[in-house]
Amino acid sequence: MERVEGSQLRWFLCGCGTLAVRGIDAGPGDLGFCVDDAQLAGTSLEDLLVEPVTAMTGWVADSGGRAFSDCLFEWIAGVHAVIDEPEAHEQGPATARLEHVRWQGHDRPVAPLDLQLAVDQRRGLTSRVQKIHAYMSGPG
Repeated sequence: MERVEGSQLRWFLCGCGTLAVRGIDAGPGDLGFCVDDAQLAGTSLEDLLVEPVTAMTGWVADSGGRAFSDCLFEWIAGVHAVIDEPEAHEQGPATARLEHVRWQGHDRPVAPLDLQLAVDQRRGLTSRVQKIHAYMSGPG
């Protein structure tokens, strides 16, 4: 996140990383991001790339890439509307109503918690769903 601070890259965190920055013990295996410019993200992480920015066809996004530094970073750009069919996905409509979470002294843009909950419910991730419900019903 520090590498893109001050750059023109627009991004938000999606996937289980959105839970971790909220303090929900989700044990993310990677950090997923939606970005507006996959190439700029790749340039910012050039020395950490494990998969270069790649154009994709027949998938839910136009391009994506991967980098590694203590954990795997994955990003996609140009997410297609089809991702929200038949139900909303945290990488689809999330850009219209991002939430911001204070983490390490900075406000970080993240996919909405209700969308992450819906995705985890559809995936049958019972333990994670229970943790999200506990967080949502907890104090403050």
